[in-house]
Amino acid sequence: MKRTQTLFVILALLALLAGPITLAADTGTHVVQRGDTLGAIARALGVPSYMHIVEATNARHATDPTFAFIDNPDLIHIGWKLAIPGGQTSALVDQGAAVDPAVKQLDNLATLGLVDLVVPSEAALAGRPQETIDLIAAQLPAMYQMMVDTLKGESAYTLFMPTGDAWARLTDAQLHTLASDGAVRTQVWQHHVVSGRVAAADLTDGALLTAKDGGQLAVARSGEQVSINGLPIVRADVQPPSGQLATRGLVHIVDGILLPGDPVMAAPTRQYTVVAGDTLFEIAQRLLGEGRRYMEIVELTNSSGGSFATIVNPDLIEIGWVLAIPGR
Repeated sequence: MKRTQTLFVILALLALLAGPITLAADTGTHVVQRGDTLGAIARALGVPSYMHIVEATNARHATDPTFAFIDNPDLIHIGWKLAIPGGQTSALVDQGAAVDPAVKQLDNLATLGLVDLVVPSEAALAGRPQETIDLIAAQLPAMYQMMVDTLKGESAYTLFMPTGDAWARLTDAQLHTLASDGAVRTQVWQHHVVSGRVAAADLTDGALLTAKDGGQLAVARSGEQVSINGLPIVRADVQPPSGQLATRGLVHIVDGILLPGDPVMAAPTRQYTVVAGDTLFEIAQRLLGEGRRYMEIVELTNSSGGSFATIVNPDLIEIGWVLAIPGR
């Protein structure tokens, strides 16, 4: 996975959450021609790095959909409209008069300790087929773009933002559903957003929150540890730097994807009933081939409803609980 490239594409989108994006005043455009590559375009037009074109174009796309959205810098199409940072970009950066928005956002996220939370770690991707890794890399920017689009209409909101590793735990079937169905992507993100700013201190045990898609999110609390639908909050009350979206919202980072109850995101599942001596890690090791995939069982079980258990603490499961086991 080209983690650095993926990170910068995502950061260009997250910059909308953290603050207004300022592009060079003389930013121009280029329409992709046969034989073009981003590297060749950057060299021909005097842009220091092709990633500057990616960042500028994706930033423009967020407010003007006539510009392309580049999720894979190695794949561009004839006719795409690109935003080209002006010839003064390099000098402006050197003088400190302007800062590349994605680089600035990288600094912001580094200050907040969030850089490693938005992109899957190499450890999380270990063992996944290259085709799956490529699919995750391609889908992450589209998912974060959908996040920004979902938040634009909210006067005040709380976002339960998944970790990067959470995307790596989705099954191939779920990833392909996200890749092929924009309505599903919208529904998934709406299931992560609640109207109003809800601080961690206000997340009380047993509370039910109504997500933007109309589904409910169950809050469980034990001391300072809070979980949403059984998924732990690993970073609470994140307030990004002031900006158009940030001033209206509050973010909690959750270690998992809050999947809607609608079956559109359900992968083929099996049922398993907990017996004496079981742990989620051991169940995942036996049934999925990897113990570290136990959070997939937690996420799928909690989203299944009905006779399936609700797992509040992954370290504590009870005999007789019915678990949903994702397809391999």
